[in-house]
Amino acid sequence: MALQKIELIDKIEIVNSMEGYQIIQVRNKVVVIDSETGEEFSAKNSRYSLNPDADVSKESELVKEIAKTVHTSKAKANYTAHMAKTINENKTPQN
Repeated sequence: MALQKIELIDKIEIVNSMEGYQIIQVRNKVVVIDSETGEEFSAKNSRYSLNPDADVSKESELVKEIAKTVHTSKAKANYTAHMAKTINENKTPQN
């Protein structure tokens, strides 16, 4: 039996916000298989999200292309405005 570890991006989702920007959700999967039979012994998923202001320079080429398409200047401006509004709404008044 020869075990093989495979790491891959298993799923990419684009989630629209009502504020006019998109968040990219990436799911990574690590699978250990018997390379002779293809039998899967274990699998583990991990997820992360990329907001429009995220640095995608170290992401896969596919994720970079998706970010280039959905994280436009307008989406980035909408995200920045939404975050500023959220921060202002959550400030505690000083007495």
